[in-house]
Amino acid sequence: MTQDIQNFIQYLHQEKNTSENTEVSYARDLKKMNQYLLTQGICDVNEVTATSLTSYVIYLEKEGRKPATISRSIASMKAFYHYMEKERRLAVDPSERLKAPRIEKKNADDSIDDGRGDAPFGTAGRYIAEGTAG
Repeated sequence: MTQDIQNFIQYLHQEKNTSENTEVSYARDLKKMNQYLLTQGICDVNEVTATSLTSYVIYLEKEGRKPATISRSIASMKAFYHYMEKERRLAVDPSERLKAPRIEKKNADDSIDDGRGDAPFGTAGRYIAEGTAG
């Protein structure tokens, strides 16, 4: 699979004109994935399943990786397997149903955004606003 990853990075560089930073990040993420899969006895891209990729994501979570890191790794895997399917090296993309973890966004005031869009001062501000609303 190492050669497949190298071919993918070369494709990104030549065909997609990606930045060097993107290429380095993808290569790093895919190398780590490949190392994990090798420990599971998976040596060829055609042996990879949705279950093995899900297992890898769980491994990243147990390793304490941040959601943003896991999300980037999933994006790298999805791009790689989509490329492999497009190149007809795979009949089915095993990453197709992988979902990135939800990443909590921070407001400008550096508090956690709960997604409701009504907390200008973070959670405490929401409780104050709700407590004073008539």
